[in-house]
Amino acid sequence: MTLIYLLVGIAVVHALFLLYPVYRDEALDVYLWTPWTEEKYALFRKVTGNNKQVRIRLLINWILWPFLIIFILVMPVVFLFKLQGILKEYDGEVTYSKDGKALLNVAENLRRVKVKKGVEVIASFAFDSTQVTHIKMPNTVKILEPYALLRAHYLESVNLPDSIITIGKYAFQYCGGLGKGLKRIVLPKYLHHLNENAFFGCDGLKKLKIRGDFMWKASWQNDNPFYYTKSLVEIKNTNPNFKVENGMLMSVDGKILFRCVNEGKRVAVKDGVEIIAQGAFGGRDRMEEVILPNSLRMICVYAFSGCKLIDNVVLPEGVEYIGIESFSFCPNLKTITLPTSLKTIVCGAFDHSDHLQNFVYPKGMEDEFKKMVDDAKYDLPF
Repeated sequence: MTLIYLLVGIAVVHALFLLYPVYRDEALDVYLWTPWTEEKYALFRKVTGNNKQVRIRLLINWILWPFLIIFILVMPVVFLFKLQGILKEYDGEVTYSKDGKALLNVAENLRRVKVKKGVEVIASFAFDSTQVTHIKMPNTVKILEPYALLRAHYLESVNLPDSIITIGKYAFQYCGGLGKGLKRIVLPKYLHHLNENAFFGCDGLKKLKIRGDFMWKASWQNDNPFYYTKSLVEIKNTNPNFKVENGMLMSVDGKILFRCVNEGKRVAVKDGVEIIAQGAFGGRDRMEEVILPNSLRMICVYAFSGCKLIDNVVLPEGVEYIGIESFSFCPNLKTITLPTSLKTIVCGAFDHSDHLQNFVYPKGMEDEFKKMVDDAKYDLPF
């Protein structure tokens, strides 16, 4: 804007100079439109009648005329950018909506961001693939849209003010995996909606405090917000719709197990659990044995994926379903005992568990179960 004001000022001064009555009639054409010759220079001197005045005005002419040209050329461009800026406002390397209520985009190389007060929405992909390490949000922010902090690999700290009521799906996907890492998350006190896979792939996340009154969704079984948080070792909870027992985050009725952070070598799942959600045990590197309850009915996608030390799994009677890659990438897994209640093993359930050769089938149902297992060994088409 400073440049615009300067150019406007120059143009005004120039116009007044050209309208100076001493020479405006005869000299105007010479001054504006034609090259300087000795004859025209003499004419200009004759019109003005003052050598010093001529020198001063010639100097002003050569200085101001290029600026006038620049002004004429630049102003249409500036005007066009102004029109495009109706929906955007720039604050350094951060882009906000014109009304200041949404943060739209952050420059890739920006490290620290203090979000302006008044912002209510962090837009989808606002921090996508940036190098930001620290984010400070005001207590006016209400919504983190889907993918808002997607691939903010270098993120180390972010405050989530209590004003936030919605965190969109994949909002923190792959955050904090590089650098010092995002170690701790405290969910907002009044959070009402936590959507699918919100913290998917936050590898460095160690501590999670769950607050708010949001309710789990049926879609969480296969799109768990806490899936693939393999470094998570502590979960605290004040949300009335959940409970944490023995290092396990469950629905308050104890029927769905969402995440296990128990670091013991032998882990027993509490009786009453019917569903083990997506990735609930994923990446539990220290677990060597898991005891499953008779209440269990469903093992969802990636439930035990990446459990490197577990070598034997006994599925209790009552289990009916084993999801995609439930026991994938378990390099030491050698034996699985299958119950008569089992009805479905989804394709790829045992992918990349190369030492799994021993399946214990129910007596009298060996052929049927062997076919079910063989069908499930086919690689997934992606």
